[in-house]
Amino acid sequence: MDAISNRKVTVDRKKVHYWPQYAEEFYYPMGKKKADEIPYNNSFKNVFTGNIAAAQGLQILPKTAELLKDENVRFVMVGDGRYLE
Repeated sequence: MDAISNRKVTVDRKKVHYWPQYAEEFYYPMGKKKADEIPYNNSFKNVFTGNIAAAQGLQILPKTAELLKDENVRFVMVGDGRYLE
């Protein structure tokens, strides 16, 4: 909270609330697994995980992929959402 309250433009500490996120007990850490669908080919992997929708701004990816088409870059999308296709 100090990092927010003590910025160049100070913020009254009474207006700053700390609300930590948590996961339910049935979620647990998983061990590392090899992802066979992501080949090891010395390419730079740009990985996105999460909701695939308008709010994530993913419409920039086709333009980015076009700019990087001659580079050894791979885009990996993991998730679901309205814009998955």
